[in-house]
Amino acid sequence: MLLSLSIALALSQPDAQALERIVVTGARPLNTIESVKDPKAPQQPLPAQDGADYLKSIPGFNLIRKGGTSGDPVFRGAAGSRLTINSDDQMVLGGCSGRMDPPTAYINPQNYDAIRIIKGPQTVLYGPAAGTVLFERKSYQFDPNQSPGQISTVVGSFGRIDGNADYIAGNDQGFWRLNASYSESDDYRDGTGTALNSAYQRWGIDTQFGWTPSQDTVVVAAWR
Repeated sequence: MLLSLSIALALSQPDAQALERIVVTGARPLNTIESVKDPKAPQQPLPAQDGADYLKSIPGFNLIRKGGTSGDPVFRGAAGSRLTINSDDQMVLGGCSGRMDPPTAYINPQNYDAIRIIKGPQTVLYGPAAGTVLFERKSYQFDPNQSPGQISTVVGSFGRIDGNADYIAGNDQGFWRLNASYSESDDYRDGTGTALNSAYQRWGIDTQFGWTPSQDTVVVAAWR
């Protein structure tokens, strides 16, 4: 649920013109320790390229830059094993003990339905941690009345191209869901035209096959 606040400013003189309206929009927290974000909603400056890139825009989160374009999220000074990252109801671990590839490097937030943030160790459902981030799908039941998916593309300077696709097909007995992402950029050039080593290319695909014999039962096989 979004809480929108509109502020209109005007001068007191009779002949003065009204100033531009300012609209401030923020996400209303579910309670004092939990909030939910919609990763499919448009955001600035650009769509996040991994989970950490999205989290750094949320108050309370910082980022430790890792190799390439990845980052390790820090919540209120807690990072590493003190911050639990869950994707599709399972904990995601980093690529090595040195966290050169943090768990959020394998997560494309635009391909999820919601990001749930639990602040502090109040819950024990996901293990002891200073915070928990859940990348969630809202439902595994196929609904033929809903859109089968979405595609988004961003093109920018220095050869910047981002693309995301989320598609689902099925019936009342099961479904198949495909998520794909691609991102690349050339070297950045400063004001003198000097190229700075910053080019990258990354892509990812994950797919799910689900059997839904009833409204309360789902069996999922996933490949990532």
